[in-house]
Amino acid sequence: KPLPPPARLRVEGDPKTGNTDLARYCLAIAARLDDRDVAMVFLGAEGKLTRFGDFSRSAQWLSEKKPGTQSARAM
Repeated sequence: KPLPPPARLRVEGDPKTGNTDLARYCLAIAARLDDRDVAMVFLGAEGKLTRFGDFSRSAQWLSEKKPGTQSARAM
């Protein structure tokens, strides 16, 4: 599935990326999604682009499921 529409997702600041032999490829990112501030950190990705795919899938899940809301608890 595609990332939520851009109007509902805005990356805040500059995402930080890096890699080490121990931590592998990493990403720290803050965003505003559906009027909510979220921060995510991804560690241990095997490939250079995997961390961005992980962010995309996580943002999609947050947008669809809205954890922490009454409707999410009823599921």
